[in-house]
Amino acid sequence: MDFATRIRALIQRNRQFASGASPKDKILMEQENKKLEAELHGRHDGGHSGQRFSAGEVGNSSDPDIFLPGPSGNNEALPQPVMLAGERPRAMATVVTRVIEALTNEESGSIDLTSGFVSINHSNTNPSPVQSGALAANYSAEFLTRINVTPVKDAEGESVMVGSGGSLAYVSNGSTRRNPQAGAALKPHRYQCQKVNFDTCISYDELDAWAHLENYPELAKAAVDQQRNLDRLLIGFNGTHYAYLSSPEKYPKRQDCGVGWLEKYRQEAPERVISGLSVAGRNEDGRIISHGDYGTVDALVLDGWQSAISQQYRMDLVSVCSMNTLFNKEYPLVNAVAPNQPNKEMLVNQILLNNPTLGGLPAVPVPHFPDNAVLVTSLRNLSLYFLKGGGRTLAKNEPEFNRLAVYESWNEAYMVERYEAGCLIDSISWGS
Repeated sequence: MDFATRIRALIQRNRQFASGASPKDKILMEQENKKLEAELHGRHDGGHSGQRFSAGEVGNSSDPDIFLPGPSGNNEALPQPVMLAGERPRAMATVVTRVIEALTNEESGSIDLTSGFVSINHSNTNPSPVQSGALAANYSAEFLTRINVTPVKDAEGESVMVGSGGSLAYVSNGSTRRNPQAGAALKPHRYQCQKVNFDTCISYDELDAWAHLENYPELAKAAVDQQRNLDRLLIGFNGTHYAYLSSPEKYPKRQDCGVGWLEKYRQEAPERVISGLSVAGRNEDGRIISHGDYGTVDALVLDGWQSAISQQYRMDLVSVCSMNTLFNKEYPLVNAVAPNQPNKEMLVNQILLNNPTLGGLPAVPVPHFPDNAVLVTSLRNLSLYFLKGGGRTLAKNEPEFNRLAVYESWNEAYMVERYEAGCLIDSISWGS
């Protein structure tokens, strides 16, 4: 009889004892309890730290010594570990369970955009590198909270935008027939949600090192959530096509994981793409050292959106760009301020650095945005569609690889709702 089976037998006998057993059975049961308790402590002291998890999939085991979340990822009642009197839970088993719960116990079909900095409440002891933890500094995916993140029921379909069909006002006299105009124009826009994997793993060494850290599961979840959302930005601004077998080595910016917002403009609205123009190069004092099509990137962006976007779509426009683009614009101006002009220096810092603009519009610098492009649009014009109920998460304990693995996939599509409400200024060359 294996260990788990004997534990089950012990539970069954305890139930019989509670319902009334004979004196002889009670004596035999007490003897068996002591024997099993001694064996259990022997296994605990024998160095089997946390190796009581199966290598199978989460929720598929019937062994009561395995306590993992169910496969649905919802808040289900979890099977509890069996422990006899006097036994303490082992650190490895505890942290593995909590990490799995943190990484998989999400409501199905919901994208988490809220994870951010997570810190630990320190104890009174002096912290050491293995006694405290916080989420490492990284780029912010806050941009996703400012656009539309929309669940859809079908993997493929049409997003219909309802707009004005034109002016309705006119005057007629009684001798002519009135001629109503179409007041609403329906413009279907096709989308296709395609599967993207976001798999991750945590090694046993790392789990052992951080098993004692109270909020390690929360830190791990926040880090994974943040990187997953940053990858969405990477695809949204750099994706050019979808390959059923991607190549991270060939496409490090995940160009083959989906068609992003910028590529949507290039493929579906080329008439709203302004490409191949140059900006004059300047030295550190702000003086022009090489001529271009435009003296400044502000002039290029301003002329671009004024000519490409009709007036009815100019509400809430912003210039989405990279940090390097803002640096190329602002550094010569800031550097040219003389130290003996403190008021001017203060004004430049307040205007340029605290309230950045590009082409006369609020600038929105975003991680992973190309340095040679600027997207002018309203943030509500950009959408991330995901298939409702299409998110799949599976946690597996993989002793053959000495790791805990979490396999996750989402079906997503990057959408521009109205191409006429924006424009892409692409392939900008900077003079030097």
